[in-house]
Amino acid sequence: MPILRAIIEENIFMQLRELKNYQSNGIIKSVTLVPYGEDKSVEAWIVSCELNNGEIKKIAKARTQQTKIYKTIYGALSDIKATGIKEAKVVLDADK
Repeated sequence: MPILRAIIEENIFMQLRELKNYQSNGIIKSVTLVPYGEDKSVEAWIVSCELNNGEIKKIAKARTQQTKIYKTIYGALSDIKATGIKEAKVVLDADK
């Protein structure tokens, strides 16, 4: 899936507070949880958001421009829920 590779490799970030702001202003088109890393035995997730203008941004670690990597899907879902987002797509296998 080329779109998943683009999500993982793209380096456009936003903080959780920005996601919350975008959500409250109706700028978020979709949110996707994507497995991260080559080692499939280790659970790791990233959160990407597609904006209404087609731009894709990943959630960054607090006060950085580095991808926030979640150790569990529950941690990622918790952050998403805290921003007010009610729906997210979960990609179970990025290789297919």
